[in-house]
This record gives sequence, C-alpha cells and structure tokens, in this order.
Amino acid sequence: MKATRLPRRDPFSFELLKFLALPKTASKMPLAMVHNTLHKTVRVWRLHPRWSLCAFLLATFGLLSSSALAKGINEYEDRPLFRSSSSRPGPTEGSQFQVAGLRLYLPQAETDAPQKETVQSGDFYEGEMLRQLADLLQPNPTIVEVGVGAGLHCFFWATEGRAEEVIAFEPLPECTDTIDRNITLNNLDKKITLYKFALGSDNGTLAVDFSKPGSPSETRLKQSSVGATIQAKKLDSIKLDVDRIDLIEITTNGLEAEVLAGALETFKRYRPPFVLVEMEVDASETKRVLDKLGYVPEKRFSHKKVLYRRSID
Repeated sequence: MKATRLPRRDPFSFELLKFLALPKTASKMPLAMVHNTLHKTVRVWRLHPRWSLCAFLLATFGLLSSSALAKGINEYEDRPLFRSSSSRPGPTEGSQFQVAGLRLYLPQAETDAPQKETVQSGDFYEGEMLRQLADLLQPNPTIVEVGVGAGLHCFFWATEGRAEEVIAFEPLPECTDTIDRNITLNNLDKKITLYKFALGSDNGTLAVDFSKPGSPSETRLKQSSVGATIQAKKLDSIKLDVDRIDLIEITTNGLEAEVLAGALETFKRYRPPFVLVEMEVDASETKRVLDKLGYVPEKRFSHKKVLYRRSID
C-alpha cells in the first residue's frame, strides 16, 4: 500500500508515522515482512545523516521487539485504545464474566434471560430492586430465597447487600452446579447455604416441566407424579440455625401458594418483616395465604414482583 510522501526535508515524520501504524497491520504480516518493513525504514534514514542516531535507535528497537510484536499482536488487534467504563463485561474464562466486582460462571448467558441480562448490564440481575430492598432491611440481614435459579440474587445479598447469611433453595442440577461453582470462585461458602431440593406444601416429589431447555428460570414445577420428578420438602420441616429472618423471597413460577402453605410455622416463629413474591396471573391463593399471615402489599416492583410487609406484631 502506497503512503503519501511527506516533504523531503522531513523524512523523520514520514517514517515515524509508518512505524506507529505498524502494530495495526502487523498481526496480518509474517515475521519476515515485519523485519523487512523495519529494514526499509532504516535504509531511508541512512540517506539522511542528520537522522543517523534515530536510525540506529530504531534499528536496535526493531531487532529486539519485532519478533514479540509479530507473535503477540493478535491479542491486541481488536482491543480499543480506550475502553468505556459502561462497556459489557467480557468473558474471563469460557463462560465466566466479571459482574459487579465478582467473577461469575454463567453457562447459559445466551439462552437464560436473567443470566443474559446480567452479562449485558454488568450488574446484578434486578440490581436496582435489590438495592431498594436492602435499604428497607436491618443491617446484616438474613435472607431466605426460594427458587434461586442461577443464584444471581444470592450473590448480591452475600456481597453488596451485606447479608449475615443467605439460605437458598434450588432443585435443578443445572442451577445448583452453577451456584456451587460461583460460591467457590468468590469464596462465599460461609455466606451462602444452598439446599438442593424444592419447597412445597408437603414433603414428597414434584414433577418438572423441561419444555424450555437452556432456560432454567422458566422451568416449572407442579404437583404431579407424571414425568421427571424432584424432591420437595416443607420449609417447616427444615431446622434453620438462624436467630431471625429479615426477608423471604419466593420465585417458583406458580408454586408460591404451596411454598407459603408449607411454611406457616416458620412465619409464626421468625415473623419476617418482608416477603417478596413473584405473582403469576392467577395469584388469588397466594394473596389469601399472605393475608392470613398478616401481610399487606408494600410495593410493586414490576408486573410480577410484589413486596409484602408484615402489618401485625
């Protein structure tokens, strides 16, 4: 490619510009061509004795660095000179991403909506809602989360939310494997306790609807003995080694009323001040149970997510 020749009185500027442009094209050049380009640069300067010192320094630099340049430039070819602080987080290793200061393994970031949104935003999933919730709770809260999916809310509470403990329930192996790996990656084993079964109105099993593979956040559980099943327990049957519960979050794609029905004694014992529930289209039974337990709507975060506050002591 021909370059526009600068005035003869300034060969230094011309060749300097060629040299500075070299890293942009070197990734597509074999090693011999890199040496050849530097050699031609030096030959031009030899025609102008007043630039002999510059030529000597450039030749020395070329001999020392051109090999490394040709071999390593591919790593930098597509890297912008300046990176915006709001740019999307890039993968650090396979399906690992830097998100809000954490290193998270998100293997279904292309197909599962919460994981995809987390990667695109570089922030915790539903981060603004979680921060508003954190402002309502006492310092160092204890969180019980039912139906955690990939655990994206858990990692907010265990870090930025400054929870004393996060007690999580998730039955799907594809999700629990992800959570276990992220707990290890971020040294949060003392903050997050994961129970690998579902919660329901009774101890037994629940049927799993795998109609949307690759999207665990949309997997549904139902009271049925047909098809694949998973273990389910009542929350009341589990001994929780905590002094208080500040928030119970329930996201179970239609089983919210069953989870509440199996947790009546837990509510009576701990009297959590807030319950965050993801409401389905027909949520009349969920609302009835919450009303019986003494909870009233406090705030609607979205068309599904509703925060309830305990209204009686």
